[in-house]
Amino acid sequence: ITIHRGDDTYVGGEETAVLESIEGRVAWPRPKPPRPSSVGLFGRPTLVQNIDTLARVPEAIRSGAAHSAQPSMAVTLWGDVRNPGAYEIRGGRTLRSVIDLEAGGPTSDIALVFPNGAQAMPFPPDQLDIPLDPATFASAGSPLGTASILVLNSAASHLSILDSVARFFEREACGQCPPCVLGTTNLRELVTGARPSTNRLVPQAAIKETAWFMSIHGYCSHARQGAAAVTGLFALWQDEVVERLKATGVGIGTEARDPFAPNSHERQALEAFLLRL
Repeated sequence: ITIHRGDDTYVGGEETAVLESIEGRVAWPRPKPPRPSSVGLFGRPTLVQNIDTLARVPEAIRSGAAHSAQPSMAVTLWGDVRNPGAYEIRGGRTLRSVIDLEAGGPTSDIALVFPNGAQAMPFPPDQLDIPLDPATFASAGSPLGTASILVLNSAASHLSILDSVARFFEREACGQCPPCVLGTTNLRELVTGARPSTNRLVPQAAIKETAWFMSIHGYCSHARQGAAAVTGLFALWQDEVVERLKATGVGIGTEARDPFAPNSHERQALEAFLLRL
């Protein structure tokens, strides 16, 4: 086994970006096809697995059927919890129990839980008693994905979250393909609202058009995920956005702390935890 330190970017974890990084190039996703299973590392067929999959291999070999019935899984708990960090748990536990027992519970009353970081729609408090199972989460309307579970209390307003998510996808675009770079920037500008000099409301048709364009372009899923996340939250909180613009004539701005910022206390806590491993 050879350990290779990759690029510390969001898109750098995409499977073909990982291969580019190992080969000594910038961690940019490759256009597909071909898939890595056909042309991968140094041009050879390659299977790319994430750490969660690889971490399950020893237990799967030892336990067999027992592991298949109730596999372990890695989760990341961050945001407004007492003990943010990365944890290994048994599948089947409820989202609420994982937050309470692993992360020490929320710092105050839970308002929203994003089960898969900025990519997935949030769950309200009355939906936290569902088991951590990909199929169950998908049927509930929000994929579990890599289980990067963000807990937010009522101090973070919906408008601030929407603004933060739009800025996150703009900031983390790798810069390789124009549809993603231009799309995430345009979407952020549209979502953050009216310019004071024009006093115009959020152009809803333009948001949908930008999201549609992003959903069918790009070398990786960043553009598609950004379009789905931003438009999903905008649809959920559209009335609040419109009322805000009617009342003030200005955009969303940054009303509260940015839970996705690189220097946030959540990220610092996780990095400190990982350094101890």
